[in-house]
Amino acid sequence: MARSAKRTQVIPAPTIAENVVIEPEVKETAQKKKFASDDRIPCKAILTGKTHLLGKRTNMIYTFLGMGDIIGIEYQDLVAEVRAGTSLLFRPMIVVEDQDFIDEFPKLKEFYARLYPVSDLRELLQRPTREIQAIIPNLPIGVVDSLKSIAAEMVRNGELDSISTIRALDGMWGTDLAILTGLNSDVQ
Repeated sequence: MARSAKRTQVIPAPTIAENVVIEPEVKETAQKKKFASDDRIPCKAILTGKTHLLGKRTNMIYTFLGMGDIIGIEYQDLVAEVRAGTSLLFRPMIVVEDQDFIDEFPKLKEFYARLYPVSDLRELLQRPTREIQAIIPNLPIGVVDSLKSIAAEMVRNGELDSISTIRALDGMWGTDLAILTGLNSDVQ
């Protein structure tokens, strides 16, 4: 008897080609804002009392009435202030509120990176006296000037009422904040 071998033939199935489109990954880059010379850039006063700025390009007078006052300063005047490195911006007495403008000037961006927001400075003055005494000597001069104004305002408003803290601040700064409490600063 002859045996017959069964053969199985495998026929490949037709492949279906799919049109797959591979799109390159597109990263959205934030476009830098282009300012016109007369665009107003918001700036905030961080010192108590009036602060004036005479525009170096336009000769416009910008007046801040007190801490927290926001005024729009023309781009060309603000650029001149940054390039001149004026104390209004780098001490600072006013801060630029437009991030696109800050990003345009690395010197200003680096300086602002070292600053503290006003809310943080208020919080700093609520810390224990020893902590305050350790932190303040390491702050930039402009921040210390702002801190003096904030401390005076907080003492006047009754938000800062720790006699030991007030005396410590007076000792570091050569001020007499204790007089704002209504107490004689000579009382031990």
